[in-house]
Amino acid sequence: MSFDAALFEDAKLLDAVTTGTGTGIQLNGGKLLKVFFQAGGTTISAGAVQIEEAYASDYSGTWSPIGSPQTISTTSTNVLIFEGPFKAIRARVSTTVTGTGTPSVTVWAVVQ
Repeated sequence: MSFDAALFEDAKLLDAVTTGTGTGIQLNGGKLLKVFFQAGGTTISAGAVQIEEAYASDYSGTWSPIGSPQTISTTSTNVLIFEGPFKAIRARVSTTVTGTGTPSVTVWAVVQ
């Protein structure tokens, strides 16, 4: 049996950052959320990213966490999968990314 669902969204949530909150993206019902976390730099000594959800991508209040913060580790891509549905999502650096060689994190989301 194969699963061939249409791709609903493919977006970069954070782009080579050490702190901050990404812009929310509106999904309006995406049911499967796959998030990729890519470390940058020579060595990451600390850092975590929290995926969050709200009713609207421009919501200005406190967003609700989806799962636990993902610890960022050197030279690896970590992937988390969540089941929805989701209205709007964003990524927020919950622990500053630090280390050597221009440390950073980039986060992508794929939603079906």
